[in-house]
Amino acid sequence: MNKQNIRTCKNCRYYNAFYVKCAYSFDKHKAGFCEQKQKGVYKDDKCDLYKSRQQKEKTVTVEHIDIAMKDLEELVQIFYNCDY
Repeated sequence: MNKQNIRTCKNCRYYNAFYVKCAYSFDKHKAGFCEQKQKGVYKDDKCDLYKSRQQKEKTVTVEHIDIAMKDLEELVQIFYNCDY
C-alpha cells in the first residue's frame, strides 16, 4: 500500500514563511522558502523531506527568577513616588 505524505510544508521545520509589508504591520504570505530544497514553496505543498518543528520549551531556573526579582525590586524603587 502506498504511503501518502499528508503533512504540509507550513508545519515543517525547514519552512520559513514570507511576510508582506503593509501600512502598519506585516502579513504572512501563502508562500515561503524551503531550506532543504533551497527554493520557494507554497504552505500547502507536500514533500518527503518533512520534519516536524522542534518544541520550544524553556527551562526556568531559580537563578533566573532571582535576577528577575532583583530587576523588579529596582523598578519599584525607581517608580515608587513617581507621579504620572
